[in-house]
Amino acid sequence: MMMGKSILRTLVLCLALMVAGGAYAHPQQDKKEPRERNKPMSPQDYQKALIDYMVKEAELNTHEQAVFVPLYKELEARKRRVFEKRKKLGNKKPQSETECREVIQQQDKYDLEIKKIEQQYHNKFLEKISASKVYDILKAENRFHRKMLKHWSNTPRKHRE
Repeated sequence: MMMGKSILRTLVLCLALMVAGGAYAHPQQDKKEPRERNKPMSPQDYQKALIDYMVKEAELNTHEQAVFVPLYKELEARKRRVFEKRKKLGNKKPQSETECREVIQQQDKYDLEIKKIEQQYHNKFLEKISASKVYDILKAENRFHRKMLKHWSNTPRKHRE
């Protein structure tokens, strides 16, 4: 009888350990933001998350934030307009070598225009916010984009047909 109880205790203990181990083996459903549950993120949500991240990472105070956010939104709107023009050029491959050359050169002009716009706005930031904060903002922007690209690369995608 004593041996039967010992075996029963061992079985109960093993079963309890397997149940406890199984709970750790399965991913927990946690309360993450919708974008982290593989739901698509709208451009507005992305911009808001980006701005919030930059403000937090650069530790902007309320005055700096009040200066930065409208200027940054203006910068992004101007860049978006130029980018849309650039994107239209690449919709179809041109037929001739001459047309290909023209498209490439026009895309380069748009790329330079975007860089000039960024430079103008960086100078506007520097007029109203310290250089170290602007530096932190730009680094945070880059980190955020890299973080999101990494997240998206790890997200299973539905194949397009």
